[in-house]
Amino acid sequence: MIAYNSRTNALALMEKQNYNKYIDYVEKGIPIDDEKLVEDLKRGGFLIEDNIDELELLRFNLWRARFDERNTQKNIFMSKEVQNKILEYIEK
Repeated sequence: MIAYNSRTNALALMEKQNYNKYIDYVEKGIPIDDEKLVEDLKRGGFLIEDNIDELELLRFNLWRARFDERNTQKNIFMSKEVQNKILEYIEK
């Protein structure tokens, strides 16, 4: 099984048995009995510590990225004429 974490951009390749343990934990609260699996899931951000508010973490990262000068994006506005020309080209 392949799992993707959009917050950390991590990919995890898991054996079906480990994936089932993870899903059982997430959906039913059944503890994961494999410490290495737990540590790997934490490293990829699939599990987080109980004292971390994931929503606050997402908000923080959003605001940090919004004002980070290394991530500034420029909006490009195209005239209607340019938009129509692009559409004409694509439709050919």
